[in-house]
Amino acid sequence: MKKSIFFFLVSSILKAQIVVSPLSLNLDHQNKIGNYLIKNNSNKPYEISISLNYGYTKTDTLGNLFFYYPDSIDNDRKFSCVEWINFFPKKILLQPNEKQIIRFSANPPRDLEYPFYFARISVFSQEAEPFKAAQSQGLTAKIKIAIKQNTSLIFQNRRVDEFFIVDTVLNIYKDQKILVVKLFNPKMIIYGGIAKLNLFEEQNMLFSFNSPLKVYASDYYLKFDLTEAVIQNILKAKWAQLEFSQDVEEGDMQQSKIIKLERFKPIYQLK
Repeated sequence: MKKSIFFFLVSSILKAQIVVSPLSLNLDHQNKIGNYLIKNNSNKPYEISISLNYGYTKTDTLGNLFFYYPDSIDNDRKFSCVEWINFFPKKILLQPNEKQIIRFSANPPRDLEYPFYFARISVFSQEAEPFKAAQSQGLTAKIKIAIKQNTSLIFQNRRVDEFFIVDTVLNIYKDQKILVVKLFNPKMIIYGGIAKLNLFEEQNMLFSFNSPLKVYASDYYLKFDLTEAVIQNILKAKWAQLEFSQDVEEGDMQQSKIIKLERFKPIYQLK
């Protein structure tokens, strides 16, 4: 009697075989329907299942990005849109070079409190016909190529004019040569662009640093890289200022929007 063993191989290199688009599906109170494309670029058929989970991007205390998936009992689920997002189909079989559009629709409650709600689209793909390995003593090994991809789904409930609060404590990690500023964002307002930190001694600017910014989470740690020369002299700075710039759509034009925070006196913590 022959026995078969299946091995599942998951690799980011294989993701080019199954392409998903867009990388972030954005819905809002006016456009509640969106299309999500899945295409099989390989020469083999793939079985694909789609699911929706709650999660978003966070940072650790050193400013490193990671994906966060709260538990079902976590209070953080108040920002979840998973419960009122519908999509179809949920399972498909794609032949080589075939594509399929997944239709997403939002049915939000009328009493939504926050401006943004989040979900993660998970696409799990595996070969419909597993590769057969060599047989040995009646045992057949079969290898299935499996690919898992996650992308963002964001629902914007309303336009926002609020902004996050910046902590005045500047944490300087000498060994890692970074400076970290904590941003408080209790309403989970999304903001993407460039952050610029300016440090002054009286009226003279001593240092200026730039860092990419993609705020989702309620507590976001913004990281700036430092040089050894900056670390040795940074305590000379008496006050600081943060600028946030992003590209905003004005009709068919992309314009830069700059928000400049008032000067604040930093509190330095060397670690």
